Amino acid sequence: MKAIDRQVDEEFVEFEPITLLIGSEVRITAGIFEEVAEPVKLPSGGEIEHSGPVLSLSTQDIQGLKKQHQVLFGGESWWVKHIGINEIGRARIYLAKGKPNEAAPSLKNWS
Repeated sequence: MKAIDRQVDEEFVEFEPITLLIGSEVRITAGIFEEVAEPVKLPSGGEIEHSGPVLSLSTQDIQGLKKQHQVLFGGESWWVKHIGINEIGRARIYLAKGKPNEAAPSLKNWS
């Protein structure tokens, strides 16, 4: 591991382990969890609030990880929506809340 990678991990990595369920394998790893809550502006006006969390993980730790694989962190279940490109040894994993292939709860109130 390069010195800069160690420094990033020491400064920002979560204290709680992140569990990746890759097929039948259970892989425990460490990473950076980000709760994104910035609105996205549309060219025609309006905004879409993107509140999906993102994990920053070592690319070595995510070998075999694919869309729909389950991630456990913070007492919650998430599933992989998208795996970003290799950013010099790290990749951003975009998550959705819940279990893979689980029906979303019905909406009762619209705001």
